[in-house]
Amino acid sequence: MKIRTLLVTFVISTSPLLAWGGNPSITPGLWKVSIIMQMNGMTMPPQIIRHCITPAALKKPHGAIPLPPMSAKAACKVRDVTRHGNTVSWKMSCSGAEQMETVGTMIYYSAEHYKGRMKMTMTQHGHAMRMTQSIEGWRLGNCPK
Repeated sequence: MKIRTLLVTFVISTSPLLAWGGNPSITPGLWKVSIIMQMNGMTMPPQIIRHCITPAALKKPHGAIPLPPMSAKAACKVRDVTRHGNTVSWKMSCSGAEQMETVGTMIYYSAEHYKGRMKMTMTQHGHAMRMTQSIEGWRLGNCPK
């Protein structure tokens, strides 16, 4: 369960990263994100998260976006961020006690809807694990005050 929480946190923290810098972009507000994780041939039930994305969060360069809690134990670096039309791709590497390699792609269908996939390979307690996450986000409206 710790891994699942970690990866969900990663998705939420990188949503502004992927939208930063102009097109493709997303609209600030309250977002609903569905995350389906597949690991070791098993598909977990979808996890639905609601979170606010502020205009300030969308202005930060990817180096200023906070990484998930494991960043305290691992040095994580986002690299190779590329944008082609409505598609954003990236890679992330974490070293240290919790090593992880991530390759991801997001397709922005509009400023209020995106879909993506992340493939992760990580080593935890000396064991290699491979996971895939399917992600879909929809803007629901303005953030509650």
